[in-house]
Amino acid sequence: MRQRSVTPFITFCAVLLLSACANKPPVTGICPVTGFMDNTDTVTYLAPDAVAGQGEKNVVVRASINGYRGSCSFADKKKDAVLVDLKVPFVAQKGPAGAGLKLRKFPYFIAVLSPRNEILQRTAFTTTIDFDNSENGENTEDHSIKIPLPHGVDGAADYKVIIGFALTHAQYAYNKERKK
Repeated sequence: MRQRSVTPFITFCAVLLLSACANKPPVTGICPVTGFMDNTDTVTYLAPDAVAGQGEKNVVVRASINGYRGSCSFADKKKDAVLVDLKVPFVAQKGPAGAGLKLRKFPYFIAVLSPRNEILQRTAFTTTIDFDNSENGENTEDHSIKIPLPHGVDGAADYKVIIGFALTHAQYAYNKERKK
């Protein structure tokens, strides 16, 4: 008999808890949209004495950002900032003109854009890939990015995190042409 008197009490508490949740606004996504800037996920370095029309024979090294993995959470209990943790893997391959290459540094950036696509943060980095007497190399870099949020904003779903290599105009044009 005692069990019957406990069951209505548990049911009453469950209904009370559910009704409290029903009055809260729905939880929105806290993570920003993350991706690459067009034509910046690959970089190609050509030999200084590259001959036009010789294509791949001129390539010293080509590197790519091989995707990304990440997560995000509120940075603190005040929920006035979102912390984005990213793992950015890089892969590189020596070309015909890069036979003696042992290691190479590749400049890249991570930028945070506002909901109106204004640049809020842009940080330059360099990753170093060691070829260890091989034709291929790789490296993964970890980053934590803190995105301050205006009062009353419940997450960074309208923000963007952009990743890309820091390219010269010629490298950007080369990537664009290769993708045609």
